[in-house]
Amino acid sequence: MSENGQAQYFLPLYENLNLKGEINLNELIGKQIRLSSTGDIRCVLHGEKLNKTFGEGLCWNGFQDSSNASPCIIHPELCKAHDGIALRGDMDWERDNHLIPHIVYLSFTSGVKVGVTSERNLLSRWIDQGARQGLVFARVPYRQLAGEFEVMLKEHVADKSNWRGMLQPMLMESSNLLATKENLLFEIPDAFQDFIDDEDKVWNIQFPCEDRPVNPKAWKLAPENVYEGKLKGIVGQYLIFENQQVLNIRSHAGHEVELNFMD
Repeated sequence: MSENGQAQYFLPLYENLNLKGEINLNELIGKQIRLSSTGDIRCVLHGEKLNKTFGEGLCWNGFQDSSNASPCIIHPELCKAHDGIALRGDMDWERDNHLIPHIVYLSFTSGVKVGVTSERNLLSRWIDQGARQGLVFARVPYRQLAGEFEVMLKEHVADKSNWRGMLQPMLMESSNLLATKENLLFEIPDAFQDFIDDEDKVWNIQFPCEDRPVNPKAWKLAPENVYEGKLKGIVGQYLIFENQQVLNIRSHAGHEVELNFMD
């Protein structure tokens, strides 16, 4: 994120599993692009050719066995790393990713939501989900405890976003995250109060976007689909094109594409 609070996007370029470089996507906003799929899909973990992916670009075996698809990615309260147990058998991975400080946060996307992430990924997590604002609620020493916080808080605020509302122009005033935090403090048991963050800083995030879509329409990569037109912006995981078409980059992990752009 830049000093003025704008999200910065870089697209890594791979030849199968080999990183070949990256493109600064912010610099392509407003330019004419041509985007198409070659039809080649490969597992982002093993590199094998696939007919379809599971999770975020994984083959079936990777989805079943890899720590990157562990149940506690989606449900952090299920994590057992603090008890010395790795759900997918890789304790080194758990120590590097789940036995580290985590943040419980509030953000405003399509509305107020609660979420968790590792402390090192806080800003990138907010950018990834298209959050317009973010606020740290609590700081905890490991992932499972963050999950317990989230379970408590999602009885009172959402834990998911509406993707269309996240992309649309602001059609309502954003809620006061500080006021929401103050109200939620009354729902937290005494045993958890020591983890509450006292800084109360609200982060405002700007996205490189010339024009948000009022009625976003999902566009998917396929060999028969070719997009030619202007890249209007990027919000969260989405590329925003002309005619209110949007592409979820994350859901197409592992797809080989051809990208051309003109000044």
